[in-house]
Amino acid sequence: MSYNTQESHPNDLDHVVGFDGSFEDLAKSIGIMRYDLVADFIDELVQEIDLLADLYIDPQSSQQKTYDALSGVKESLHLASNWIERAWVTSEPYMLKLPDGNYDTSKHPDHVAGFGGSLEELARNITQMNPGSIVSFLDAFTTDINAQANADLDRNHPKLASQLYSASEALYSARNQMQLASKFCADCSKKQ
Repeated sequence: MSYNTQESHPNDLDHVVGFDGSFEDLAKSIGIMRYDLVADFIDELVQEIDLLADLYIDPQSSQQKTYDALSGVKESLHLASNWIERAWVTSEPYMLKLPDGNYDTSKHPDHVAGFGGSLEELARNITQMNPGSIVSFLDAFTTDINAQANADLDRNHPKLASQLYSASEALYSARNQMQLASKFCADCSKKQ
């Protein structure tokens, strides 16, 4: 998908189209998937944030600050994806495989419950929300991954917990950068 600068970015959306629950519910539905799929989702989110950032690339305008902040979001999300991928490498040997070679999805589904589309569509729908709502989603996602890290630490899985803590720190950084982008977007709107 590409955003057209002639069309207004649907900044008025405060929910994820196609998902009826809260951001917390969505974060849990994403976080419970296998970690390889969580990493794939974050990678899709990076691509969509990249498209969004392209709307603001203009070194001669105040929008450049928004672009720079969104670039920070991408970098932090990329780091979070790398940590989640490491968590997958750590946890994958313990995943139950069925006789047909597929993973058992009873505990860790291969889709986002409550959303009928692909991970790419979900990422696109998230980036079509207003920046403040994206911040709220990232907040909920950070909280969920951090809670998983706490649970793994309690289960005496320190390596996995450490990887998830690192992922949640990167997600929190993405959230903070998105909050900056939100502020800069608001400032740009006031000047127009």
